[in-house]
Amino acid sequence: MNILVSTGQSLEQLLGDLKIYPQSLKNVAVTNKDAILAHEGLQNLIEELEANLGENGRILVRASGTESLVRVMAEAPTFEECDRVVSALVNYINEISY
Repeated sequence: MNILVSTGQSLEQLLGDLKIYPQSLKNVAVTNKDAILAHEGLQNLIEELEANLGENGRILVRASGTESLVRVMAEAPTFEECDRVVSALVNYINEISY
C-alpha cells in the first residue's frame, strides 16, 4: 500500500510488466550436493538452457539446506518447456551423481 501511495500509480500500472510463468520443481537425492553443484558439465548445461530460455524464464539449481538433495526449478512460458528443462537437468544430475 505504501508503494501505491508513494508512486501515485494504480496496482494495475505497477504490475503491468509482471509476467507469471508456470513453474516446475523436482528434488534429486544425491550423496554429495556440493560436488554436484560444482560440476563443470552441469554448470555448462545450466548456461545452455538459460540461454535457450533467454528473457522468457529462469532456472534455479541449488542444494537443500537440510537434506542431501539438489533442488531443480524452472519457470518458462509453458508447462511443457518447464518440464523439458527440469528433466534435462535432473537426468544429467542422476548421470553424474556422486
